[in-house]
Amino acid sequence: MSTNLLQQMLAEREWLLADGATGTNYFAMGLQSGDAPELWNVDHPDRVASLHQQFIDAGADIITCNTYGNNAHVMGSPEFVEEANMLGVKIARDIANEAGREVFVAGSMSNHPPLVHMKKKIKEEGLSAHTEFGCYFLDDGVDESMIHHIDGRRWMTPEQRREMGLPLQAEM
Repeated sequence: MSTNLLQQMLAEREWLLADGATGTNYFAMGLQSGDAPELWNVDHPDRVASLHQQFIDAGADIITCNTYGNNAHVMGSPEFVEEANMLGVKIARDIANEAGREVFVAGSMSNHPPLVHMKKKIKEEGLSAHTEFGCYFLDDGVDESMIHHIDGRRWMTPEQRREMGLPLQAEM
């Protein structure tokens, strides 16, 4: 379904506009330095929804979920991670569904600085964290998983990418 949506959108024109500067916008909306934006999925879902709506109103064809740094390695509690990720995806999906046009929803994952220096654990915990992310995304309705600032293909084995069941975009 999601790959077909992306192909359909690209068949209609040669380029798609994605959202961006999400963190910068959250700071302008009141996020404090050192606070995790993913907490807003629980504490301020209206602000998260408002930013998605602003991006769509500005013409974005692709919006990314507010899930960038939300994994157990960063946030601590697996229960909180699941709740915040599900809410982050739900907020984005609901706003996209109300857009009156096709909007592609991408799940957002980071390479998480705490993992970068743990070389041995990257292959074990880093991969499992990203696979876990992808499973939340698949269950909750994103069209694609997006791993930021890394070559995501190196972080996931082909088996893990298949388990996620979603297209994967990795950016540098």
